[in-house]
Amino acid sequence: MGQILVFMGMAAALTVSLCVAAAFGDARANTASTRALDGLSERIEVVQSGGSLWSISSGIQVEGASTSDVVAWIVERNGLEQTCLQPGQRLIVPVVSEG
Repeated sequence: MGQILVFMGMAAALTVSLCVAAAFGDARANTASTRALDGLSERIEVVQSGGSLWSISSGIQVEGASTSDVVAWIVERNGLEQTCLQPGQRLIVPVVSEG
C-alpha cells in the first residue's frame, strides 16, 4: 500500500512538472510570435466571398510567426467574437514590408 502511494505521489509530481514546463514553453513561443507581429504596419482587408481568417492569414508571411499566430493577431486586433466572416467585412491585417 505504501509503495502505491509513493508511486501515485511521484506520478502527480511528474504531471504537475510537465504542465508547468508546457505552460512556460507556450509562453516563450507566444512571446516570439508576438514580437514578430508587433510593430508591423497595418492595412484594411475587405473580405471577399468565401474568405476566411485562415485564407487571409495564409497570404501574410511573417518571419517568426505561423499562420495561426497571424489568425490570432487579426482576431485580437479586430476584437472579433466570432470567426465567421461576411463578404464586405473590413479587417485590420498586418503588412509585411518587402525589402
